[in-house]
Amino acid sequence: MNYVSKLTSVLSDDLADWHKARLKFMARFVGSLLKLTTVNFSDLALALKPGVQASSNYRRIQRFMADFTFDFDAFGQLLLRLLPQKSGFTVSMDRTNWQFGETEINVLMIGVC
Repeated sequence: MNYVSKLTSVLSDDLADWHKARLKFMARFVGSLLKLTTVNFSDLALALKPGVQASSNYRRIQRFMADFTFDFDAFGQLLLRLLPQKSGFTVSMDRTNWQFGETEINVLMIGVC
């Protein structure tokens, strides 16, 4: 998993306050999301870290989602740094709102084209 060390290195530049285990988890998690194109924890647990029981990976994902507070400012800085440093980009934005049972769901998606 060469991408894990490379992505961990990229993440560590902007997320310096994260410890190495958290950075490696995030690299594996992002890789699994991109590879499987799903957010189903059971599926992600199978691809997260080969050689580890899926139940252990599943629990690791659950703990991350339940306990971790995400620093959106630091993540935004990371995303800006990863953008190519040339002009000519268009920012696209879409917002949607719907109701799932009694729960309001509001999603804002911003992309760079």
